[in-house]
Amino acid sequence: MMRHLVCLFIVTAASVGGGCSRAGLEGVVPVTGTVTYNGKPVEGAAVSFSPAGEGRSASALTTEDGKFSLTTLEAEDGAFPGSYKVGISKSEVVNPISDAERQKQFHENMGRMPLEEHRSLLPEKFRNPNTSGLTAEVEKSGENNFAFDLAD
Repeated sequence: MMRHLVCLFIVTAASVGGGCSRAGLEGVVPVTGTVTYNGKPVEGAAVSFSPAGEGRSASALTTEDGKFSLTTLEAEDGAFPGSYKVGISKSEVVNPISDAERQKQFHENMGRMPLEEHRSLLPEKFRNPNTSGLTAEVEKSGENNFAFDLAD
């Protein structure tokens, strides 16, 4: 009897869990695009779509040819239809520290990770969706492919 109840619980939990994740994906549409800076593709840029009103954000990293596919709930599933403000950033570490030094600082600072200085490789205004001036309107149907050509 106990084994039967455990099996019933596992089956019920699995079906409820599976249903929730699939229901969460309903309405998400594929969204792709390209990021260029002064006409050249930007590899490794973080792209964020922040809803202009209420909603869920989506994000992506660009490939070597500057292309991206947004993720909301699962890898490259897209975004929910609606209006978005867009932020794009790329940075590099200035004077990176070695793994040994990172471990040493971690222990000396009682478990806090050491902070490394970063330098932005794109104009700072594009980092924040509220100051970038970049927007996107994701439609329920259609291509939803956006090109962002950033310039100084």
